Order: sequence, then structure tokens, then C-alpha cells
Amino acid sequence: MRFYKGYGIHGTNNPSSIGYAVTNGCIRMYNKDIERLFPLVPVGTKVIITD
Repeated sequence: MRFYKGYGIHGTNNPSSIGYAVTNGCIRMYNKDIERLFPLVPVGTKVIITD
């Protein structure tokens, strides 16, 4: 799910990397979680990222 230019929320083939800053801006989730989330989020949904 793209939220800004090339950045997005997506699954990963390396689940042990979740929770660590190893990308340049994407948010990684477990594949099973992104599969559940995807159909719940309409196109155009506002994304707010906080720390």
C-alpha cells in the first residue's frame, strides 16, 4: 500500500527485520497482517506516521 511517492506499507520476506530501521522509509509488517489489513483500507486513506 503506497502512501507517499515510493514509500509504503508492505509485507516482507525477512520477518526478523520487523521492528528495526533497515529500510529507507517503508513500513514492514508480517505478511499475514498486511493480508488482513489491505482489504480494510480504502484508497485515499490518510496516513499519519508518528514516533
